[in-house]
Amino acid sequence: MNRKILSLAIPNIVSNITIPLLGMVDMAIVGHLGDDALIGGIGIGTSVFNFIYWNFAFLRMGTSGLTAQSYGARNFPEITAVLVRALSVSLLAAVLLFMIYLPKCAGKMLERDQYREWLEPEEEEFSGVINVWHVVRFKPYMGSVGAWLKKIADRAERRHFGVYFEVESISEAEAEAKLQNGEFPDVISFPAGFLNGRELRIMNGTEIFGIDGTAVDFGDGYGAGELPAGFDCGMDGRTLRALPFAVGCKLALFYPERVTAAEMTEILKPIAENGESKADADSCSNDGFGIEAGKLERSSVDEFKKGKGDFCIGDARAAGDMERLAAANKAKYFEVMPFCNETDEVQFVGISAKTEREKMGCISEFIADMLSAARQSELCTLGLMPMNPAAEKKFEQSFLTEAYGLLSESILNLPNAFTGAAARRAAF
Repeated sequence: MNRKILSLAIPNIVSNITIPLLGMVDMAIVGHLGDDALIGGIGIGTSVFNFIYWNFAFLRMGTSGLTAQSYGARNFPEITAVLVRALSVSLLAAVLLFMIYLPKCAGKMLERDQYREWLEPEEEEFSGVINVWHVVRFKPYMGSVGAWLKKIADRAERRHFGVYFEVESISEAEAEAKLQNGEFPDVISFPAGFLNGRELRIMNGTEIFGIDGTAVDFGDGYGAGELPAGFDCGMDGRTLRALPFAVGCKLALFYPERVTAAEMTEILKPIAENGESKADADSCSNDGFGIEAGKLERSSVDEFKKGKGDFCIGDARAAGDMERLAAANKAKYFEVMPFCNETDEVQFVGISAKTEREKMGCISEFIADMLSAARQSELCTLGLMPMNPAAEKKFEQSFLTEAYGLLSESILNLPNAFTGAAARRAAF
């Protein structure tokens, strides 16, 4: 009796063991290719396969039991009926799964034309990894510029089979340390004043903007009469080394129970009239704001969040953080007031001087997509000012709409890519 049971059990045991072995064999083969991304893909694929497989394991288990009973009873027509029912259920499940996945699969194939690439391969200018650094100094009202760049990178990857964009958000200190160690990205998003022009490749305007037909006059900047009018795009006049793609703004946050909006207007009036971005300067004392000694207290953003001081000067993220704290009853009621028609919160995109020429085609499309009207409009949802004049300027917060009005109505003296509030890093 035991031998009969073992003769039935052993094949089933072996069958169950072979299922995870499939993933192990795939992992062993891909492991010799030397690409971490491929190994990760195998791990995820194996997990997905096992999830789907074991959800339908009832078909195998149920069919085995019913078949065994029918075989023991010598009811061979029932064996055939069990087989037909199991196949019918599995076929129906397969059709339903395929119908669910088909729209997504078809969309990717249409966008990427993957089958054509496999069957009729065309030479790609580049196949490999493109590194993108996003150097963070100021943050948007909500969300992340790094996440926005990753979405653009995903679009670029779908257009170019075999090309992968690695987007990394890092601080200025981290970026400086990497540059000192001889590490360079292919594409870099950086704030005004961070880089020396020698570290950036001179870009061909036609190459960047000719793809989507955007008309650009680099002599006058792009967006004449709009943000940023009168902008000089490079160190050498018409030489293009970096492109601005997003702008932040300066805001005054205050507690209305301590200071009125009219008082804040008077306090900030000298800065607004002079059009000077001195609001965050360490030397800007209370006297610099025209505040009578002991009347009103200016605090830092962190102190203001704790309810200290009467007002503070911050960026859009400071306002966003305060709104979230107030919604959670962790901060007092406050108001926001834009006041300055100038800002040093400008983010640029450039290409490293060490980037290989073969990557330029993909990078050009990536930057062109960043500056397209559709992508630039998305910046408004983050609380940043778009640089493309064709972008839809639709902000969810009224104070951001007012801030954009202040900036766009004036001829901005936006900082050059290699100057600004931060000291120049001549070593780079």
